[in-house]
Amino acid sequence: MDKRLDGYTFKFVATPWDSMFLALESNKIQAVADQVAKTTERQQKYLFTDQSYFAAQTVIVTKAGRKDIQTLKDLEGKKVGAVSGDSYTLLLEDYNKKTDNDIILKYSENGSPAEILQDVQNGRLDAYVNDPIMTKAVIKKQNLKLDIVGEPLVSDNMGIVFKKDEQGKELQGLIDPVLKKMKEDGTLAKLSKKWTEGEYIPK
Repeated sequence: MDKRLDGYTFKFVATPWDSMFLALESNKIQAVADQVAKTTERQQKYLFTDQSYFAAQTVIVTKAGRKDIQTLKDLEGKKVGAVSGDSYTLLLEDYNKKTDNDIILKYSENGSPAEILQDVQNGRLDAYVNDPIMTKAVIKKQNLKLDIVGEPLVSDNMGIVFKKDEQGKELQGLIDPVLKKMKEDGTLAKLSKKWTEGEYIPK
Protein backbone atom coordinates (compact mmCIF):
# COMPACT_ATOMS: atom_id res chain seq x y z
CA MET A 1 0.00 0.00 0.00
CA ASP A 2 2.82 2.45 0.79
CA LYS A 3 4.00 2.04 -2.83
CA ARG A 4 0.81 3.92 -3.76
CA LEU A 5 1.28 6.69 -1.19
CA ASP A 6 4.04 9.12 -2.08
CA GLY A 7 6.14 10.13 0.91
CA TYR A 8 4.93 7.30 3.18
CA THR A 9 6.64 4.08 4.20
CA PHE A 10 4.90 1.58 6.44
CA LYS A 11 6.79 -0.21 9.18
CA PHE A 12 4.91 -3.21 10.55
CA VAL A 13 5.24 -3.78 14.28
CA ALA A 14 3.93 -6.97 15.90
CA THR A 15 2.02 -5.82 18.99
CA PRO A 16 0.15 -7.88 21.62
CA TRP A 17 -3.59 -7.33 21.53
CA ASP A 18 -3.80 -6.12 25.13
CA SER A 19 -1.33 -3.27 24.50
CA MET A 20 -2.19 -2.46 20.88
CA PHE A 21 -4.66 0.34 21.58
CA LEU A 22 -2.43 1.85 24.27
CA ALA A 23 0.34 2.00 21.68
CA LEU A 24 -2.02 3.74 19.26
CA GLU A 25 -3.20 6.24 21.86
CA SER A 26 0.38 7.06 22.90
CA ASN A 27 1.42 7.47 19.21
CA LYS A 28 3.94 4.62 19.37
CA ILE A 29 2.05 3.33 16.35
CA GLN A 30 -0.13 5.39 14.02
CA ALA A 31 -2.47 2.72 12.64
CA VAL A 32 -3.78 -0.73 13.51
CA ALA A 33 -4.24 -3.29 10.72
CA ASP A 34 -5.62 -6.20 12.69
CA GLN A 35 -8.97 -7.90 12.97
CA VAL A 36 -10.62 -5.03 14.83
CA ALA A 37 -14.38 -5.05 14.41
CA LYS A 38 -16.25 -1.74 14.18
CA THR A 39 -18.19 -1.72 17.43
CA THR A 40 -20.11 1.37 18.58
CA GLU A 41 -17.79 1.72 21.57
CA ARG A 42 -14.65 1.59 19.42
CA GLN A 43 -16.01 4.05 16.87
CA GLN A 44 -16.55 6.54 19.68
CA LYS A 45 -12.84 6.33 20.54
CA TYR A 46 -11.10 5.66 17.22
CA LEU A 47 -11.32 6.33 13.49
CA PHE A 48 -11.83 3.50 11.00
CA THR A 49 -11.34 3.49 7.25
CA ASP A 50 -14.65 3.54 5.40
CA GLN A 51 -13.23 0.92 3.04
CA SER A 52 -12.80 -2.58 4.47
CA TYR A 53 -9.80 -4.61 3.42
CA PHE A 54 -10.68 -7.97 4.93
CA ALA A 55 -13.76 -10.06 5.70
CA ALA A 56 -13.04 -11.76 9.00
CA GLN A 57 -14.92 -14.88 9.93
CA THR A 58 -15.51 -16.11 13.45
CA VAL A 59 -15.54 -19.87 14.04
CA ILE A 60 -15.68 -22.38 16.88
CA VAL A 61 -12.68 -24.67 17.47
CA THR A 62 -12.90 -27.92 19.43
CA LYS A 63 -10.79 -31.00 20.08
CA ALA A 64 -10.75 -33.23 17.01
CA GLY A 65 -13.65 -35.64 16.79
CA ARG A 66 -15.89 -33.83 19.23
CA LYS A 67 -19.49 -33.82 17.94
CA ASP A 68 -21.51 -32.09 20.69
CA ILE A 69 -20.47 -28.53 19.83
CA GLN A 70 -21.60 -26.88 16.58
CA THR A 71 -23.24 -23.58 17.58
CA LEU A 72 -23.04 -20.82 20.18
CA LYS A 73 -25.90 -22.43 22.08
CA ASP A 74 -23.87 -25.63 22.33
CA LEU A 75 -21.22 -23.64 24.23
CA GLU A 76 -23.61 -22.85 27.09
CA GLY A 77 -22.20 -24.31 30.30
CA LYS A 78 -18.90 -25.13 28.54
CA LYS A 79 -15.44 -23.70 29.31
CA VAL A 80 -14.31 -21.48 26.43
CA GLY A 81 -10.96 -19.67 26.09
CA ALA A 82 -11.08 -15.88 25.91
CA VAL A 83 -8.80 -12.87 25.50
CA SER A 84 -10.03 -9.77 27.28
CA GLY A 85 -11.21 -7.05 24.89
CA ASP A 86 -10.95 -8.85 21.57
CA SER A 87 -13.95 -9.06 19.24
CA TYR A 88 -14.40 -12.80 19.72
CA THR A 89 -14.66 -12.44 23.48
CA LEU A 90 -17.04 -9.48 23.09
CA LEU A 91 -19.27 -11.71 20.98
CA LEU A 92 -19.38 -14.31 23.75
CA GLU A 93 -19.88 -11.71 26.49
CA ASP A 94 -22.80 -10.21 24.55
CA TYR A 95 -24.28 -13.68 24.12
CA ASN A 96 -24.08 -14.26 27.87
CA LYS A 97 -26.10 -11.10 28.49
CA LYS A 98 -29.00 -12.67 26.60
CA THR A 99 -29.04 -16.16 28.10
CA ASP A 100 -29.57 -17.69 31.52
CA ASN A 101 -27.08 -20.51 30.93
CA ASP A 102 -23.79 -18.68 30.46
CA ILE A 103 -20.83 -19.75 28.40
CA ILE A 104 -18.03 -20.13 30.99
CA LEU A 105 -15.31 -17.77 29.79
CA LYS A 106 -11.76 -18.59 30.86
CA TYR A 107 -9.63 -15.50 30.27
CA SER A 108 -6.03 -16.01 29.16
CA GLU A 109 -3.45 -14.24 31.32
CA ASN A 110 -1.03 -13.62 28.43
CA GLY A 111 -3.55 -13.38 25.59
CA SER A 112 -1.88 -16.09 23.51
CA PRO A 113 -4.30 -17.83 21.10
CA ALA A 114 -1.73 -20.59 20.55
CA GLU A 115 -1.72 -21.46 24.25
CA ILE A 116 -5.52 -21.38 24.37
CA LEU A 117 -5.65 -23.81 21.44
CA GLN A 118 -3.22 -26.07 23.28
CA ASP A 119 -5.60 -26.02 26.25
CA VAL A 120 -8.48 -27.03 23.97
CA GLN A 121 -6.50 -30.00 22.67
CA ASN A 122 -5.46 -30.99 26.20
CA GLY A 123 -9.06 -30.86 27.45
CA ARG A 124 -8.62 -27.98 29.87
CA LEU A 125 -11.03 -26.00 27.69
CA ASP A 126 -14.02 -27.23 25.70
CA ALA A 127 -13.64 -24.77 22.84
CA TYR A 128 -12.21 -21.53 21.53
CA VAL A 129 -13.76 -18.90 19.27
CA ASN A 130 -11.44 -17.11 16.84
CA ASP A 131 -10.74 -16.65 13.13
CA PRO A 132 -10.09 -19.64 10.83
CA ILE A 133 -6.91 -18.26 9.24
CA MET A 134 -4.93 -17.91 12.48
CA THR A 135 -6.42 -21.12 13.82
CA LYS A 136 -5.43 -23.19 10.78
CA ALA A 137 -1.90 -21.73 10.85
CA VAL A 138 -1.40 -22.63 14.54
CA ILE A 139 -2.90 -26.09 14.07
CA LYS A 140 -0.52 -26.75 11.19
CA LYS A 141 2.56 -25.33 12.92
CA GLN A 142 2.00 -27.13 16.23
CA ASN A 143 0.41 -30.25 14.73
CA LEU A 144 -2.64 -29.92 16.97
CA LYS A 145 -5.58 -32.29 16.80
CA LEU A 146 -8.37 -29.71 16.56
CA ASP A 147 -11.42 -29.19 14.36
CA ILE A 148 -13.21 -26.05 13.16
CA VAL A 149 -16.86 -26.94 13.67
CA GLY A 150 -20.25 -25.71 12.50
CA GLU A 151 -20.90 -22.67 10.32
CA PRO A 152 -19.08 -19.34 10.78
CA LEU A 153 -20.71 -17.40 13.59
CA VAL A 154 -19.96 -14.00 12.08
CA SER A 155 -18.37 -12.46 9.00
CA ASP A 156 -17.17 -8.93 9.82
CA ASN A 157 -15.67 -6.41 7.39
CA MET A 158 -12.47 -5.02 8.90
CA GLY A 159 -11.01 -1.55 8.46
CA ILE A 160 -7.73 0.06 9.45
CA VAL A 161 -7.89 1.90 12.78
CA PHE A 162 -6.42 5.32 13.61
CA LYS A 163 -6.24 7.60 16.61
CA LYS A 164 -9.11 10.09 16.68
CA ASP A 165 -7.04 13.22 16.04
CA GLU A 166 -5.85 15.35 13.11
CA GLN A 167 -3.10 12.92 12.15
CA GLY A 168 -5.60 10.06 12.21
CA LYS A 169 -8.01 11.98 9.97
CA GLU A 170 -5.19 12.72 7.53
CA LEU A 171 -4.14 9.06 7.33
CA GLN A 172 -7.75 7.94 6.99
CA GLY A 173 -8.24 10.33 4.06
CA LEU A 174 -5.09 9.08 2.34
CA ILE A 175 -5.60 5.35 2.84
CA ASP A 176 -9.33 5.00 2.06
CA PRO A 177 -8.96 5.77 -1.69
CA VAL A 178 -5.99 3.39 -1.94
CA LEU A 179 -7.95 0.55 -0.35
CA LYS A 180 -10.83 1.21 -2.75
CA LYS A 181 -8.51 1.03 -5.75
CA MET A 182 -6.77 -2.12 -4.48
CA LYS A 183 -10.14 -3.81 -4.08
CA GLU A 184 -11.31 -2.76 -7.56
CA ASP A 185 -8.13 -3.81 -9.39
CA GLY A 186 -7.93 -7.21 -7.67
CA THR A 187 -4.80 -6.51 -5.64
CA LEU A 188 -6.50 -7.26 -2.31
CA ALA A 189 -7.83 -10.56 -3.62
CA LYS A 190 -4.35 -11.59 -4.81
CA LEU A 191 -2.81 -10.69 -1.45
CA SER A 192 -5.52 -12.58 0.40
CA LYS A 193 -4.92 -15.75 -1.62
CA LYS A 194 -1.16 -15.44 -1.16
CA TRP A 195 -1.16 -14.98 2.62
CA THR A 196 -4.34 -16.73 3.78
CA GLU A 197 -4.87 -19.38 1.07
CA GLY A 198 -8.37 -17.99 0.61
CA GLU A 199 -10.19 -14.92 -0.69
CA TYR A 200 -11.43 -13.08 2.38
CA ILE A 201 -12.30 -9.81 0.64
CA PRO A 202 -15.50 -7.84 1.40
CA LYS A 203 -17.96 -7.54 -1.46
